[in-house]
Amino acid sequence: MRKLYPLRNPIREYAWGSRTAIAELLGGPVGGAPQAEMWLGAHPSAPSEVRDETNAWRPLDLWIAERRQEVLGPRVADRWHHLPFLLKVLAAAKPLSIQAHPDADQARRGYVAEEAAGIPRDSGERNYPDNRHKPELIYALTHFTVLRGFRSPADIRARFAAVGLEDVPCLEGLGSKSPEASLETFFHRFLVASEAEASGWVRRALATIERRGAEDETEAWLPRLAEEHGFDRGVLGPSFLHLDQLAPGEALYTGAGVLHAYLDGLGIEVMASSDNVLRGGLTVKHVDPSELAKVVHYECGAPERTEGTLRGAELRFETPADEFRLSRIELKGDDAQVEGGVQVLLCTTGEGEIRFGGEVERFRRGDSFLIPHGVGAYGLTGKATLFRAAVGIA
Repeated sequence: MRKLYPLRNPIREYAWGSRTAIAELLGGPVGGAPQAEMWLGAHPSAPSEVRDETNAWRPLDLWIAERRQEVLGPRVADRWHHLPFLLKVLAAAKPLSIQAHPDADQARRGYVAEEAAGIPRDSGERNYPDNRHKPELIYALTHFTVLRGFRSPADIRARFAAVGLEDVPCLEGLGSKSPEASLETFFHRFLVASEAEASGWVRRALATIERRGAEDETEAWLPRLAEEHGFDRGVLGPSFLHLDQLAPGEALYTGAGVLHAYLDGLGIEVMASSDNVLRGGLTVKHVDPSELAKVVHYECGAPERTEGTLRGAELRFETPADEFRLSRIELKGDDAQVEGGVQVLLCTTGEGEIRFGGEVERFRRGDSFLIPHGVGAYGLTGKATLFRAAVGIA
């Protein structure tokens, strides 16, 4: 096998994406449609293309399937039958949906049930297009705003009351039981309220804020969300989820069942290779309240940053997920040594060289590569920033 395989990566054009951010980051052409995500990986719904030994471009998932042991290495190949991580460039010019992802067991059971029911995998009614869980890590390239994790029952009650919603039925009993039980009851009632009832809550909250002005950044987000999503119940998300902003260079890990939404910003995201999403608001897509309620973890607590560990030029972010870890590599003219294992590299600034023993390959901003397991450790030199996605197990 070669030691380095160039990649061509699909752009996902979702309405919430930016028309310029990904192109400006990577030096590509600016398109007409919003560019929301660039996927670097082998998920079958949108695999990268790899330039093989014959210089032909082939779908990465099919190419790996033909040489799985060689590319992934024995330990990874014995555990997974696919490249277990998916790297993304994510550009949110508008808010994404409020959502949560299943754990591994929920994903398997949900997938089997929907397969048995004959729901097409590309159907808009599908909750589980694959049988994998989807923990994820976002690294902020710009200021990056998120909703993540439930506020405490007392905070939720106070937030709703502040915008004139102290009497809404979903608050009944909030705080009278354990925090987890209270949040579960609250969120179930919030999800199953009729569209007319929920939109009425949103209208009342917006009228309160319009009359007296927003008292803080949390309240200021409600009218902003309504500009994009009208009177969708998810507009009230900042009143029951923590609002947080990552500074450039900060990272946040989100595991299974954590309710969250990305509101704006440009980031690098890495996750287990899955597309399982259960939505709960700020979307025109399928919402399955009963299934989402089963997936969500009813714990309160403010988001905690994922701290990186600096090893020479490499800032490494470890996570609880075995499928992935993320590194940012800053080259400032010196040589850097990088450990082996199957991985994907993306250069976001500058240029340089990759050295495999006596072999040298040049790279520049926008280039991306798959490096197979058998290459082992290699060297980097130049003036550049690269992001490296690798498997989380050693």
